[in-house]
Formats: sequence, structure tokens, C-alpha cells
Amino acid sequence: MRVANVLAFLVGVSLFTQIDAASLLRGGLLPSLRRVPPRFRLKCTVSDATSTVPDISLEPPPPPSGREIRNFALPALGLWLSSPLLSLIDTSAVGLAAPPSLSATQLAALGPATTLCDGTQYLFAFLNVATTSLYASELARSERAGLTRGSQAAEDVVWLACRIALTCGVAAMLLLLLACVPMLTLYIGADTAANTALLASAVNYVRVRILSLPAALLGSVLSAALLGARDSLTPLLSTGVASAVNVLGDVLCVAALRKGLAGAAAATLFAQ
Repeated sequence: MRVANVLAFLVGVSLFTQIDAASLLRGGLLPSLRRVPPRFRLKCTVSDATSTVPDISLEPPPPPSGREIRNFALPALGLWLSSPLLSLIDTSAVGLAAPPSLSATQLAALGPATTLCDGTQYLFAFLNVATTSLYASELARSERAGLTRGSQAAEDVVWLACRIALTCGVAAMLLLLLACVPMLTLYIGADTAANTALLASAVNYVRVRILSLPAALLGSVLSAALLGARDSLTPLLSTGVASAVNVLGDVLCVAALRKGLAGAAAATLFAQ
């Protein structure tokens, strides 16, 4: 019985190997190969019924040089350093320009306030990652298709990311405007929150600065799209401009007008 099974198996294999390879390619393989991107298609040469196994030829892109990686990665840090840099400028302005009797309390309030604002923006960092990945994929697909400009699908990725960023920004802004007091109390602890001057200063800062959250998220996804287009210089320039505006605003609102934390938050609001 075992010998018969083996013989049947060998006969089946021999019959299969005698099938015309050209008819297989015409009837079964070529339609599916047409749907494969040109870069990953099988290069097959069929001469007769005894053709050889298809040769798989891939054309990966050349690896980037160390200089190219450095020129792209270093400016791209501006996308992630924008919000902490603005908070650092506010901290420096309040510490240097606030009256001595209020500087300690305002600096103590500024810590949890900036953490809450920056942390809220970091919650939506997935939008930046998704926008960069999807936009770069669509641009690469357009390049393979021979298009000089990005396809409509690439533009749709950016528009969708902008709409999601604005929606998330408005929703988070409204949530923090309504619930910043219990959130700050939970963060700093009930004992520290018993200091009404500290808690009030932190709440005032959050309620002013959080108004810029929709614009901040929108700017982040636009910068992420630029990274997907291999442009890391523009996000760095935008971070530099925002920092300069924040410095000038802190000089005016905190040092000149003596508005304290509220002035620092207003400067960051206009900068973002």
C-alpha cells in the first residue's frame, strides 16, 4: 500500500512538471503580476515548455549616507522641541522678570502648568508619526507612477490629518478649560493645591495657553507632512520664528507690562 502511494505521488509530480509553463504564465500568473508594482515584479523569460524558474530581481533604493542622515535628522528635532522650548522660554522670563515676592510662587506654579500643556500636546504625537508615514508613502507611489507632483491621495492625507488635528485640538482645549482645576489638583497633590495662590497662578496659565492647542496640533501635522516630503529645514525655521516671537512677547508682557504667568502664557499663545 505504501509503495502504491509513493508511485502515485511520483506520477503526479512528473505530470505536473510537464505542464506548459507558457500557458501557466498567460492564464494564471501574468494577470496577478500586472497588479504588482514594477519595482517588485518578477522578471521571467519563457522560451519553451522547459523554461527555468523565474528570476526575482528587486531594486532597493541606495542607502543614505551619514551626511544625508545628519542633514535631515538634526533639523527634524525642531518638530519635537518646539513646545518644550517655548515652555523653557516662559520659565526663564518669569524667573528673571517676576517681582521677588512672587517669583518663587510663580515658578512653582509654572512647573505643573507647562507639564500639563506639553503633555496634552504629546498625547497626539501619533498624528505626526502617521502623517509622515502615510504622506511619504503616497509621494513614493506618485514617483513610481512618474508623476511630477504629488497625487490627489497625498493631498488627501494632509487634509485628513489637518481635520483630525483641529478636531482633537478643540476637544482637548475644551476639556482642559473645564477640568484644569481638578487635573492640576490631582497632579500636584491636595496638600500643595491648598496653596490657593499657587493653584490660581497655574490655572490662569493653563487656561490662556491651552487656547493655542488647535493651532499647535495643526502646525505639528503640517511639519510632519514636510518631513514626509524630505523637507526638515522648514519645521526648524518655524520653530525658530515661534521662539523669537515668544521671547519678544515675554519681554513685553512679563518684563514690561508685569503680567506674570498670564503674560507668559499669552506670549506662547501668539507664538504657537
